[in-house]
Amino acid sequence: MTQYARPDSDVDNQSDAWTNSDGGAPSNVLYTYIDETSAGSDYVQGTDDECSGDGKYFTVGLSNVTDPSSSSGHAMKFYGRLTSSESDTWFKIELLEGTTVRATKTISDPDDTSAPGTLFTHSLSTSEANSITNYNNLRLRIYAGDDGCMGAEFQVYQAWFECPDASTPSATTSPAFLLFVD
Repeated sequence: MTQYARPDSDVDNQSDAWTNSDGGAPSNVLYTYIDETSAGSDYVQGTDDECSGDGKYFTVGLSNVTDPSSSSGHAMKFYGRLTSSESDTWFKIELLEGTTVRATKTISDPDDTSAPGTLFTHSLSTSEANSITNYNNLRLRIYAGDDGCMGAEFQVYQAWFECPDASTPSATTSPAFLLFVD
């Protein structure tokens, strides 16, 4: 089985660059637009209209999961899309434990697709998964950038972290000893 850590809070919204699909001004409710169990029609959107190459990001806190005591099966995933056909664009997703980056993945030139976009997945390496010490302090930070300085617009429909269920200790039985006395 799999555990899913879904967005449950907003941590930050760099320069108020991201808004919700209802046309709402930047606020502390972005996570409610990307926390569903399946990608829906709501999303968060951002525009990178600077030529710094740094992109624009937002960070969401994740619901708690139990340490699976295994380094396999860890992944961060999101549905996202570029809404125009610009070149030199990218997404980057980071898994943070508090403020420490535990894993990162950059996706260059994402497709201009219809909603809800493309499912982007980064399976964590053994060392990335083993670096997590507190599964109750995880966050996702998502960047979008336009190095071509064209003001590309991005949308994110859903984001989450997944890992295996916590292993349940198996019952051990002690060997039976019989003592025969003559």
